[in-house]
Amino acid sequence: MRPMIAGAKSRQFTGKIIWPGKSTRHNNLYCAFRKKFEMRKAGECHIYLSADTYYNLYIDGSFINRGPVRAYETNYSYDDITLFLNKGIHQIAVLVHYIGKECATHRVASHAFFADIVTDEVIQGTDESYKAITIEAYHDTPQMISHFGFPEDVDMREFPEHWMKIDFDDSKWQNAKVISEVGKDCHLNLTARQLKLFNYVPL
Repeated sequence: MRPMIAGAKSRQFTGKIIWPGKSTRHNNLYCAFRKKFEMRKAGECHIYLSADTYYNLYIDGSFINRGPVRAYETNYSYDDITLFLNKGIHQIAVLVHYIGKECATHRVASHAFFADIVTDEVIQGTDESYKAITIEAYHDTPQMISHFGFPEDVDMREFPEHWMKIDFDDSKWQNAKVISEVGKDCHLNLTARQLKLFNYVPL
């Protein structure tokens, strides 16, 4: 798996805005999403995605990127990532943190995750076939002063171990719920961020 600079322009998303069917709270909420997809031949896989407020993207268990960049909800940003993947079945896994409270560095729009995966000219958009959960290992905490969001308080003993890997059993997870069309409500005028991924060097 080798990342490269993405180069696509702004797009009309096929994927829908999805969210877990049951949310435990309205702010400082962490959710996880999973879906398998197929590469019919080795080559480029294009992933277009965004979330409100942040996402961490994993492919086949490997961390790929964190995003999106901060933007007004009326001119929201999404990331355009190109990967080189082998032929066969692969796993997308995404952790989303919805802050849900306005502060000096964040505006409140609406919880959201949406993505398009383009393989072999086939577009696979986010829909009810994605598996999703809210992660209770992240505990609710008081908001820090108005200039910041929330401190991260997580009990890893409660965290679903290896949840981002392809062989993880997500059969007990619920199916995601479609809550809106992309670009219909508050995430408007979507703007692509041409993204060069970091090189992570094991120590």
